[in-house]
Amino acid sequence: MIAILISILLLITACPADSYDYERIETPSIYTLPVLEELILIENSSISLSFDRPVTIIDMKLDEESLEVTSVESKLFRVRLPHPIPYGKEYRLRFTCRDGKSGNLSRVSVPIMGINKNQAKVLMTEISVKGTDTSPDRVELTVLEGGSTGSLTIADGILGVCGFTFTLPDIMVSRGDVIVVHMSAPHRGESVIRIGNRRIFNIDAPGKLSFLSTSGAVVLYSHINGNGRIIDAMLYRKGDAVSSDGWGNEKTRETAMSLSDRGEWIGRGFESDGTTSTRVFARHFPYQDTNTADDWYLTATRGSTFGFTNDNNEHVVPEEEDKEEEE
Repeated sequence: MIAILISILLLITACPADSYDYERIETPSIYTLPVLEELILIENSSISLSFDRPVTIIDMKLDEESLEVTSVESKLFRVRLPHPIPYGKEYRLRFTCRDGKSGNLSRVSVPIMGINKNQAKVLMTEISVKGTDTSPDRVELTVLEGGSTGSLTIADGILGVCGFTFTLPDIMVSRGDVIVVHMSAPHRGESVIRIGNRRIFNIDAPGKLSFLSTSGAVVLYSHINGNGRIIDAMLYRKGDAVSSDGWGNEKTRETAMSLSDRGEWIGRGFESDGTTSTRVFARHFPYQDTNTADDWYLTATRGSTFGFTNDNNEHVVPEEEDKEEEE
């Protein structure tokens, strides 16, 4: 039996802002509220919850379905779900618990999503962060091993501080296929393009989702339960940034610290100076993932290759570069 470990700190506001709700509804004493330390989803059909102190769970629902849970006071609970949770669809687990020591009541709401066991192995290979209507913010994913894209999620930072997440639709892809996610404006053209034995999938994110233009992050998750499982990440910063320990803003600094702690990023971010809507971040080909800025380069002007293999044609800064007007 495979257990997926999800660490959840309920005192952190997750991403988006209403992902985790933690509400004190009765406070007979001044004690702090209990913390849900771990939530384990087991075979997509049951969950295990671990608290930092003994509590009693008064009621629990998965969306609108009531769940049976033991009424005894404990730190550990095992709850069987009424049906296996499918991947790619977000459910909301809601429950009320009473602190065994203080008697405090708190209401908790946690998003939960099934684990995709046939998920494709992908890598981010090109990213645009200064988009326009004609050259929007985009993320290119190259398929390394075939499978399903269900539950793959793109975020503009680590869960807990990010501004948005976008979960890809469930598509079966093969090795060599490329997925281009259009974030800030819809794609103007065919949704699927065939070139020989490979395909280019163009996917539109809903609304207009934009990355920070000078100092920010792009994080790819296998799923976003709890702290999520990170597949890939890219950090970038303005070269002369001094605020927030050189990361330019607190959101990017906190993301950088978390990625570093989890071994998903090493060192400083890629310097974003010179980035435009057509000079974008691209991964050096042949693709490798060392979790450092060395994996990336800035493409030449109008040198983005979304949907195609990166050509390693880097932007070269002349001694006196004319200021280019962004498209």
